[in-house]
Amino acid sequence: MQVFLQNPVRFRLKNPVEIVLPVSKSISNRLLILQAMSGKSVDMLPISTAHDSILMKRLLQNYTQTTVLDVEDAGTVARFLTAFLASRRGKWTLTGSKRMHRRPVAPLVSALRQMGAHIQYIEQEGFLPLAIEGRELKGGDIKIDASVSSQFISALLMIAPFLKQRLHLHFTSDPVSFPYVEMTIRLLRSMGVEVQYSTKEILIHPPSRLNDIKHSIESDWSATAFWYAFIAIAEEKDISIRFRKLHDNSLQGDRMVADYFAPLGVKTVFFDDYVEISKGKIRKEELAFDLLHTPDLAQAMIVTIASLGMKAKLTGLQSLRLKETDRIKALEQELQKFNVSVSAGQQGELQVDGTDFQAVAEKIIEVYDDHRMAMAFTPLTLKTGNLRIDNPGVVRKSYPGFWEETAKFLEVQFIPPAQKDAGE
Repeated sequence: MQVFLQNPVRFRLKNPVEIVLPVSKSISNRLLILQAMSGKSVDMLPISTAHDSILMKRLLQNYTQTTVLDVEDAGTVARFLTAFLASRRGKWTLTGSKRMHRRPVAPLVSALRQMGAHIQYIEQEGFLPLAIEGRELKGGDIKIDASVSSQFISALLMIAPFLKQRLHLHFTSDPVSFPYVEMTIRLLRSMGVEVQYSTKEILIHPPSRLNDIKHSIESDWSATAFWYAFIAIAEEKDISIRFRKLHDNSLQGDRMVADYFAPLGVKTVFFDDYVEISKGKIRKEELAFDLLHTPDLAQAMIVTIASLGMKAKLTGLQSLRLKETDRIKALEQELQKFNVSVSAGQQGELQVDGTDFQAVAEKIIEVYDDHRMAMAFTPLTLKTGNLRIDNPGVVRKSYPGFWEETAKFLEVQFIPPAQKDAGE
């Protein structure tokens, strides 16, 4: 299956265009784990319609009736369930897709073993599938490598309030994506959990009682990045987009998308009950961004920078090679189709040079089973006139309604496999 995108002569909707965002799957997945840890049903918890959250909910509903749990390609689900199952009584095999079997889990397993967990690697050391024999875990002083994924830390934090003694995490390396850790901490504090933290350590004391979990879930700031790209790339000067259920003081670190896209020509205005973005001024000089704590914004930003014919240096992207695909390699390969230079340096550094960008039509974008690759390249249609994207169904992982919302700007046609060569 491919999706064929075409840029109409002009946008047909009156401004502002209201875009429906998914609710945050990051918040949803944390609430699901905390609800299950509290011994309460997850059935009635309103969550994101993203496939990862639906999968998390289903596995939490059924884990007591099965011994094999398949997390498919969902990294968050794999990491959070590893800690959850290790703290529950029972025996399980935790498995996933081929790509999931290549995504590291060793730092989390090592930390859990220090807490008394019984976890064995079934195949390759450091990776799924795992054999987990759940038991009561202790807390104490635990060392963990925080340089691979913030999800390892969040997974431990969410079981911490239910341990019999305090949990004191010591990071042996600088953490990545730390705003996601702070999201977890803010949710725990809303439940009445005392948390002391810095970027070097976190200390949690088991509370005497827990408050009820709050069910309000924001829209997904990460998902706005692709619409910021639409605004930045569009030639229309009066175009604007409105989002609901987003806040300046957000739980989500990816709220930084508003700041990152400002020099790319997108202005953000916060109102009481919505956020509106529109055309702003582009900074012409070469730009520099540190995305160590917000790597999910990288693809939309890099494609936008390239399409605007700009240069930029991005750092803090070392975790991109460990995502749904090697995102750095994928960006290099797909942007070459538009004569864009993407050069990877040491320790997560990336140089993007779009000065020779060519808006070539009839290109097919490979997405490498990565939802963010599909969505990040979609706005390029505004430059090229048309674009084909393979495997459009991958967006269900985080944004099932993406193509429906895209149809507010572009002509969207799905092409079955047997017809995909027609007209080429």
